[in-house]
Amino acid sequence: MPSPQFLPPADEAPASSAETRCELLASTKRGFTPVRHIFVQLPRDDKKPRAPRGSVLGVLVSSHQERALDAYLLVLALEPILGDHDPLHSAVWGRLMSDTGMQVGSVSRTWKQLVDRKLITKVRRSGHALVRPRREDGKAPYRRPGRATRDDTGGWPRGDWYFAIPHAYWLDGWDQKLSLPGKAMLMIALKETGTSPSFWMRHEDARPWYGISADTAQRGLAELARDGLVQVFYQKIMAPKSPTGFTTRDHYTLRGAFSTEARRAVQARARAEAKRAESRKVTATKATSTKAGARATVGKVGGSRVARPAAVTAIEPTVGRKVTATRKTASRKRAVEQERG
Repeated sequence: MPSPQFLPPADEAPASSAETRCELLASTKRGFTPVRHIFVQLPRDDKKPRAPRGSVLGVLVSSHQERALDAYLLVLALEPILGDHDPLHSAVWGRLMSDTGMQVGSVSRTWKQLVDRKLITKVRRSGHALVRPRREDGKAPYRRPGRATRDDTGGWPRGDWYFAIPHAYWLDGWDQKLSLPGKAMLMIALKETGTSPSFWMRHEDARPWYGISADTAQRGLAELARDGLVQVFYQKIMAPKSPTGFTTRDHYTLRGAFSTEARRAVQARARAEAKRAESRKVTATKATSTKAGARATVGKVGGSRVARPAAVTAIEPTVGRKVTATRKTASRKRAVEQERG
């Protein structure tokens, strides 16, 4: 029979932006990205309690540098896999930052904005740009939050406190769907609901607290509520000077994958997986040491330094004496027979 005609395997489609984000984020093996509070808000200065507390987020939003914000958050998210010897191509970064892709020139300009603000380092390696994050306030090299030395009270230094961005932010495409005000208010809400499920703020507090305008805060919160990411609760507060005798305080709580409970669950799973990985590593190290010891013992058995069993050592001289005595007896018998003959 004639052989069937050979059909070459079909080509696969190139990786999309969503597929690229999914694979690279999964390779970090943690499910969330830690971001220090100082990215959103500076610590309170007890000597100047009314000093503005806006930080890097407010500067990026006020400068309308949305791409720089997106890029920096991605660099933080992928920090565990940004190795020194395997830099990502600029086209990959462009695919990560935009569903429609970004030109290499646009990626380079974005890196320059972050380098100028001292938020990243960029060096050439293997013909590509090796990008690594700096600390979230741009004032020091990067170290993952939670690895600092505890202070005198046994707690973490305030500069090392962080909030978690669940990877759903990228995997569900919120980095592409939300406007710059929406992204800014989501980062603020994540920071404020790390330990409590809700927070409250007045729109006019946005400037002194976070460095963004009241209008930006209002539009961002309205967008988050419209998209179902935030739920708003209203509380009446006594106000003697008000015509009605009360004023209204707006409370905000995040929902779905961004809720406080969901983020705690993601962090707990990541910690459990890290402990299992460490346990597997210790077990593998012990097994390797045991095998190495066994090989060393086998090597000694095959060499000249092997200690011979005591029983064998004790028996051999006895056997030798018996053989010698037997030979002497036979020799005497022959001599006697010769004399008799």
